[in-house]
Amino acid sequence: MSSKKITMNNLKVIRKNKNITQVKLSFMGDVSQSSIVAYETGNKLPSVETLVRLADSLDTSTDYLIDRTDNQIAINEINKLNKDEYIELLNNFKKLSNHNKDKAYSYIQGLVDSERSSN
Repeated sequence: MSSKKITMNNLKVIRKNKNITQVKLSFMGDVSQSSIVAYETGNKLPSVETLVRLADSLDTSTDYLIDRTDNQIAINEINKLNKDEYIELLNNFKKLSNHNKDKAYSYIQGLVDSERSSN
């Protein structure tokens, strides 16, 4: 059984993407700023309870924070979606050619960027 070292590179990525300082995140996650620094630099791992608080505070999953996925969406957010609409959207996306999948992805990314800049 191989053991992969657990890292938390995504913690810094999502924190910066959301324009949250280490100080603010420490308050949000009820943990010291020095702990946030230690998590981001790989010198320390949080307890399970702290990891869950940080994920909830950042609206992401614990798997994202410990670099097990690149998907920032938390499972509880996916569950809020209308499942039928979500499945239909995915099925329609799968029917597209690779070229049109790239165009759809670029369009969606443009919409997300526009939303981000207007908020």
